[in-house]
Amino acid sequence: MKTAIVISDTHGRRANLKLIESILPETDYLFFLGDGFNDVRELSLKYPQKVVAVLGNCDGGHGDKILEIEGVKIMLTHGHDYGVKSGLINLYYKACEIGAKVVFYGHTHQSNVTKEGGVTLINPGALSAYIPSYAYVIFDSGKVYEKIVESAF
Repeated sequence: MKTAIVISDTHGRRANLKLIESILPETDYLFFLGDGFNDVRELSLKYPQKVVAVLGNCDGGHGDKILEIEGVKIMLTHGHDYGVKSGLINLYYKACEIGAKVVFYGHTHQSNVTKEGGVTLINPGALSAYIPSYAYVIFDSGKVYEKIVESAF
């Protein structure tokens, strides 16, 4: 069993990272989905084995990361390259193309979990939002359990 905290869209609001950092030692991974890469740079240096990050449009970046945890193929993306503000169909097709069971994406600042055709698309929301949110995910022998956590921190 492995656990992950998934965050996105910090946009310079580093104060909310304090809570994330306090629970990071008990988790296996921190997935950062872009728009505030400089905010998590210190965490990536402190926990290089745990932090996996992609760049968002505000970071001037493009691209995805693909990995496998506990038999689950995962894709990390910010989402802007797939037009997620207009819908998830392009992201879903990309997941099917590469055989990903789970896709983590950000960009919209709205938490969401969508399950379609054996693919789970998870947006943790924005850590910079009025009510910040993140996702907590458990990977266990090919299964995935997710929870969106919203808090006033």
